[in-house]
Amino acid sequence: LSQVANQITSHQIPKRSYATTMAETSKWKFNHTMLRVKDPKRSIAFYEAIGMKLIHKLPNPDAKFDLYFL
Repeated sequence: LSQVANQITSHQIPKRSYATTMAETSKWKFNHTMLRVKDPKRSIAFYEAIGMKLIHKLPNPDAKFDLYFL
């Protein structure tokens, strides 16, 4: 395994800019799904980094969870 890992060098991995990635994913559709996350702030930051945005937050303090709509 280490021999294979040594054969892969950083110049073999294509480098992509954020703008290129956004252009490639701008026409993607993300259908409804539900994800359970431990850290909503970090998760929202991740999804905003890939082009999504927080639309609505629905707190449920009695049930000890919140719903985030992106």
